[in-house]
Amino acid sequence: MKPVFYLVAVVAAVGIAAGIASTGTDNQPNQTTVANGEVTPVGASEQTTLLVPDMHCQFACFPKVKENLEADGNVALVELAEQPDDGSFNPQVIINHGENFDLEAAIASLTDAGYADSEAVQ
Repeated sequence: MKPVFYLVAVVAAVGIAAGIASTGTDNQPNQTTVANGEVTPVGASEQTTLLVPDMHCQFACFPKVKENLEADGNVALVELAEQPDDGSFNPQVIINHGENFDLEAAIASLTDAGYADSEAVQ
């Protein structure tokens, strides 16, 4: 009787492994690789950098800012801007978005979320 259970366990493990393998590396469905090797979100034809002065850290504040901005259907990806090596914090985010992105609405939604005085820097 034990060999039957072992056989069922092996078949289940193979099925799980096949299911995982079939998903491949497509765990980021909103991204595609372009010719120069950089990854750019699908539908993100434009990029805007916002200064969010009330964002004080990358651990608590940035995830809230990211979630708030990515709630807009025209935003494909929000990333934290490059941080300085000296340990200080750069409160800028890079928004990859489509043509219909409304900057004023994004800034208003950040203000409503407690991140006032945000402004485009690029």
